[in-house]
This record gives sequence, structure tokens and C-alpha cells, in this order.
Amino acid sequence: MATIELNDQYTGEWTVFQEEVYKYDDINPLTPPVPITASDCDDIIYKQVNNKFYRRVLVDDTVNVQWFGATGEGIASVDDSMAVLKACEVKKNIYFPAGIYHININVQHKAKIFGAGSGATFLKPYDENKPIMILSKNLGPFWQYATTIEGLTFLGENKKGCGVSMAKAVESEYEANDENNSNITFRNVDFKKLNKGLQCLFGNIGMDFYSVGIHDNKYGMYFLDNKFGNDSQTMHAGNKYFYSGEISNNEVGIYIHNSTQGFGAVSFNNAIFEFNYINTYIYNDSNSIIPIVIDSCWNEASGSSTYSNPVTIDTWSGTTKGEKVVTPHAHIFEGKSFTCNVYNSWVSDYYINGDNIIVKATNCYTESSSGVGAAQSNAVGNNSYLILYRPITIFGLPTGNNVIMADSYDYNRQLYINSDTSASLIRPAISTARFNKVTDIKNKIKSVTMKTEETLTGSFPPIQGSLVNDSLIFESSNKFNIPFPTLPSGGDPNYEIKYMGLQSSVVSTNNNTGGWYVITFDVKVNSGDPTLFLWNRNQYQVMQYKPTVKNKWQTVVCYAVADPNNPNLEFFLDVSAFAPVELQLSAYQVLKFDTSIEAKAFLESKVYAL
Repeated sequence: MATIELNDQYTGEWTVFQEEVYKYDDINPLTPPVPITASDCDDIIYKQVNNKFYRRVLVDDTVNVQWFGATGEGIASVDDSMAVLKACEVKKNIYFPAGIYHININVQHKAKIFGAGSGATFLKPYDENKPIMILSKNLGPFWQYATTIEGLTFLGENKKGCGVSMAKAVESEYEANDENNSNITFRNVDFKKLNKGLQCLFGNIGMDFYSVGIHDNKYGMYFLDNKFGNDSQTMHAGNKYFYSGEISNNEVGIYIHNSTQGFGAVSFNNAIFEFNYINTYIYNDSNSIIPIVIDSCWNEASGSSTYSNPVTIDTWSGTTKGEKVVTPHAHIFEGKSFTCNVYNSWVSDYYINGDNIIVKATNCYTESSSGVGAAQSNAVGNNSYLILYRPITIFGLPTGNNVIMADSYDYNRQLYINSDTSASLIRPAISTARFNKVTDIKNKIKSVTMKTEETLTGSFPPIQGSLVNDSLIFESSNKFNIPFPTLPSGGDPNYEIKYMGLQSSVVSTNNNTGGWYVITFDVKVNSGDPTLFLWNRNQYQVMQYKPTVKNKWQTVVCYAVADPNNPNLEFFLDVSAFAPVELQLSAYQVLKFDTSIEAKAFLESKVYAL
């Protein structure tokens, strides 16, 4: 067919028009094509010359918003919305050249919407009371697959306005099937200085984020389940996936509120969290176990380690929105019955406030100290836990109610037994309970079953334990009530720390061969906050451990290396606290092995040497 070349009236570029019969927007194998008419000829996409119709040749099926008169000059009083909406009417991919565009638009077709780069193309709200962009297409039971947004920045001022909203601008505008507007992919996009960067008000599942920046917003991302439809229009708030990117300087980086069963995964992979009042706020009360995954993410200077001023966030009860004031924490989990799995990340300032919320952290760095890199981890509420599997620490593992060190032991902690307090803090771990008793292990040095009454000695007159028919591996344990003096809340310069040691636990060796020592014992704290030591209160410190749960048995494991250059080794199990304590002890044992392989094998066998 014939072609003509024309100069674009807005951009000045030369462009090609090709003789055609049918329009672009209705070329669909399932519907009849629509002919071009004279009324369609806008001299931008369609043109009539000598009673023939011509259609602009679109490279990569893309239209440029500047063809339709969008200026991108960044003048706040210039509204580029109508020009961009005309570009949308072509129902093709939409390109924003470098510039600043003040717009409020509704895109109702599948498209690639892209700019010249997140540092070159900026979309700002012309009216701060409306989203910059609404993505809506009432597709019934279908999804809005294949829409992507790339290489631009949604930019507000003073944390006002919304970058992108799915289906509608506000919750009260809900219509049936608005929950099905979803499945959008964002690549190399920034959301900055907005009230909400992206809001999904009706579930709107299936969002992928690749190298997306979320900076300086009130809410970086705001995700709700569909609280506004009937029972046949439910949609959970999940299936949101973040790959790389940085989430920084927000009041709330990611906000999720879900009350719908069937919550899909929300995952963060190789993302950077830093300088947020709250990195993530996740609420679920649907009684379904939902998966949150944080994998290989950086977490620095967020939450209470940096910020002390409270933050006001939204609350939801049914369709009613309210507000509440919360203390900043790096990650906040509230509601009930969901899990968060954290891998190879920095676990710092996790606040768990609900029922049956389980945060499992595997191979994560965490500390007991305060400050920017501190754990400061809180686990509160009925039956909720922060469980640390194979944690990595320098200054000591965090303690607190329902913070548990679990199962697999880190065998790299082969520091020589010496007077180094830091080393003694990182050696202990919590193992699963031993499941069998064995005899005739030649490596056994000490075995105290505590099936008979044992004695504590030290700062007070001897305290004899009472037998209680309650333990993990034996039918009974020893219960001790220790009257440690209470340290006044304001401190006391004359306060004297007291210790009480298990008399039968003393181990003394005199050899120059070194060796690998494995020490295990079971403990249950009924009241108080004791610290347990394996040491001699002088030169040698094998282990320090502060139990983190009440009224539950824990099997404590310690694996330490004796220095052959310091052959005189003595230690025993000791207890100290700053207030009275009631605890139970059982199944104390010490074994020595010539090689680390033997020691590891015994630990992993989870048996008790009679």
C-alpha cells in the first residue's frame, strides 16, 4: 500500500503514514475490524488525503504523548491530562519522553507505559486530590495481564497525592469486578514524596516490582483486601512480589491489611530497607496461614533504632477506616494466624503483636545490643514467636519473651574457651528435645539426670531442689526457688550480683590435648529472668544464655573448643538474676571429643548419654 511522510506538528519529527482501511483499536481476531472514517482523522494517527485514509506507522506499537500536545514542561498550571488521554484512546503502548507531566489519567487498556528513565521522566498530579494514574478495565473474571510500567517516576510534594491506583481513586467508588483489575508489572520505576505511591484498594492481586524505588512517602505501597463487595466478590491482599529495589525514608514502606482467607504470598527478594519509620506493616485476621517472605534483604536504621516519634497509620474494621498511633519498628506484624519467613537477612527490630503469628528467621544476622544494627526484637501476644534458626551474631543473640533460638547449631563457633564474654554469648543455641537415652559412651565426662534432689551453692546458703514430675527426657526434674535480690529500677551502686551454681555440674580437666566439648541441659523458667552460665566465675567462660520463654522446656546446646595451651579447664552450671527466680533443670551432661566430626555427630544424634 501507498505511504506518505509528514512532519509531526508537536515534535517536529518525520513520520510515516501508510494507506489503510481499518482503525488500530479494534483490530481483534474475535471482533470485526472497524473502518477508518473521516471523523477519525486527527492528523496525528489517522489522515485523509485525496479521499484515501492513512494510518500512522507505530514503531513497537507505541504512541508518544507529545504527538497529542502533552508538553512535559513541568509547569504546575499546565494540565497535560487531555493530551495523554487522547494517546490512551489509540489503545497502544504509551511513551512519555523526558520531562515533567502534570496529569490525572485513567488508563483502560493493556499497554506498556514507559518513560525515558526514572531520572528523566516525571509524572506529577495536576490535582493532588486525584491519583496521577488509575489503571482500570472491568474485565469480569479475567485479569489485566501484560500491562507494564517502566522507566519513570511518580512524584508528589510534601507526601500528598497518589501515584497509581488500581480500579478507582477511593474505596467508596467500588463497583463489582474492581477487584479483578490486577497483574501489573513495574520495572525501574520510582514513587517519591506521595501520600501513597501505589494503592490496591480491592485486593488487585498479582503485582510484580523489579528494581522499584519507594522513597519519602507516607505509604510507599498500600494494599487492602476487597472489604467492599459481597461474598462473591472477595479478593485477598496478597500476591505482591518485590525483586531488588530500595524502600527508604517512608513513614510506612509497605502497608498490608487483610481480612480475607486465601492470602497469597508477599515476598521481598534482595531489597534494601533503610531509614523508614516502619519498613512493613502487615495485618491479617483471616485465620488463614499466609506466607510473607523476606529473602536476602538489607535492613538498616529503620524503626526504633533511629526514630522515637510515633506514627499515625490507618486501621480497618470491616469497611470502616480509622487511625491509630504506633511506635516505630522496622517490621510490625499484627492480627492473627500467619507466618513470615526471613532468610539471609538482617533481623532487627521485629515487633510481633498478635495471636499465632510466627516469624521464622534462617541464617540471619541479629544482635542483642541496642543501636542501628540491633535486634531489639519484641514478640508479644498469645502464642506468637520469633524463631531464629542458625542465627549469626557478633555481640550476642537477642533475648525477650518468645524469642527462640531453634534446632540447627552453627558449628563455625569454634572459639577457644577463655575469658572472652562476647565469645561465650554466641556459643549457646536451642535444639529440639533429645529423643533417646544411650549408655556406654566413652566420651562422657559428666551426666546429671536430676532424677534425684540436687543442690545449688554460692551466694546464699545451699538450696536443695524439689522433684517435679515434669521434664523432657526423664520422668522428673529439679525445681529451684532462688531469692535473688531485686535491683531497684533506678539502679543501686551498692547492689551486689549473686550467683548460685549446680554443685554436681563441676567439670575439671587437666590435660594438654585440647578437644571439643559438648554441653547440653534442659531448662524451664517458671518466673523471673535468669541468665545461665557455664564458667568458673573467673578465667573460663564457656557459655552465657538467657532463656527467652516462660513455662516451656528448652534444650540448651553449647559446643566449645578447649585450647591445648591452657590445659587447666574448670566450669560448672551457674545461675544469676536481678530478681527472684523459679526454674527447673534436667538432663545436664558434658562430653569431650577428640575431633569436631565426632562432636557434631553426637549433637546431631539428639541423644542423652546416661
